[in-house]
Amino acid sequence: GGNVTVQSGPNSPWSLSANGYSKVSLQGGTLNAGDGAVIDVEGGHNPLSNGSSVSSGGNVKVTAGNAAGAYSGGNIVLMPGTGTPGGYVGIGTNTPVYPLHMASGAYCSAAGVWTSVSDRNVKESFTPVTPTEVLAKLMALPITQWKYKIEPEGIKHLGPVAQDFHTAFGLGDSDRAIGSVDETGVALAAIQGLDQKVEAKGQQSESRIQKLETENAELKSRLEKLEQLFNTQGAIK
Repeated sequence: GGNVTVQSGPNSPWSLSANGYSKVSLQGGTLNAGDGAVIDVEGGHNPLSNGSSVSSGGNVKVTAGNAAGAYSGGNIVLMPGTGTPGGYVGIGTNTPVYPLHMASGAYCSAAGVWTSVSDRNVKESFTPVTPTEVLAKLMALPITQWKYKIEPEGIKHLGPVAQDFHTAFGLGDSDRAIGSVDETGVALAAIQGLDQKVEAKGQQSESRIQKLETENAELKSRLEKLEQLFNTQGAIK
């Protein structure tokens, strides 16, 4: 393995390095009562006295070790603490309550189910849609089977490409990716559109049946009158 170095900025009082196969560990202390010690890794701050900044805040970068030949590169692993309940991973939130919890409210459950935030209170610009129009666009959307270039042969996926999806529906902020919430919304709207078409055809069929039943009743009545007239004339003779 290569060298591992923890190096601070030029004005920082310390730096630490390890060579060869050594490793550098940062570990919070264990306390007899209360929480264990906290380890914070922060990017540099650039505030002025008036609260503004002269440049962006510093990034925090974690890079795993590289390897040559047939050896695998190093992994980056986040291991929440064990306990009852166990620890979680928060992105943008200090109080995660799911295994992976975003500040937006989206999260990944313990079973691996990704759940997008959909709270009415975080949405705006509501606009009605016409389900039958969504259905028509979906019916015209090319759906193919494919694989990602990075995947090995034999892997298969099914669906549209982002460019076609964005052209058809104009959803999301990119024509190179498809948000799962948008795919779901299109599918639900198209189902409503299909139900409306089936309902409309059902009403048309019902109207046609009623018309045919009325015509049939009229023909039956005329036939009965003709039979009565025929029987009357036969009796006179």
